Amino acid sequence: MKKLLSIITILAVTLLLFSCNSGNGEEESNGAEEPPVYYTITYHKGENTIGEPPVDPKKYKRIKDGYYDYIYDTFTVLDKGTLEHNEGWFFRGWNLRSQNGTSWEPNLATGSTTFEPGDQVSIKYARNLDFEPLFSPY
Repeated sequence: MKKLLSIITILAVTLLLFSCNSGNGEEESNGAEEPPVYYTITYHKGENTIGEPPVDPKKYKRIKDGYYDYIYDTFTVLDKGTLEHNEGWFFRGWNLRSQNGTSWEPNLATGSTTFEPGDQVSIKYARNLDFEPLFSPY
């Protein structure tokens, strides 16, 4: 009887240890991992333009860091694709499009909203980024 009681006690303690969290302060999940979330960079046609803007095929993965969502990635600003404007206008670069009147400027480490093709830009916060072309007369 003592031997049976000892085995039951050992099993109970073992089950208790495995059912508790790891003790590292992190909550234990139910075993289902949250699926990854990806963000995109999209280049749009502007008013009075013909042709197609370039396509950035990369998907930028979100990294969750406590309360904030980050990307911590860089991208190279693309050229104008086949976009053309009225005759006498030249392509100056891309402007980061605002959404609902809110500037997306804080999303980029540079603090700028205007970029030229080839610029290397670091992304700070996880959001889709939309660019519109900038053309100026010669």
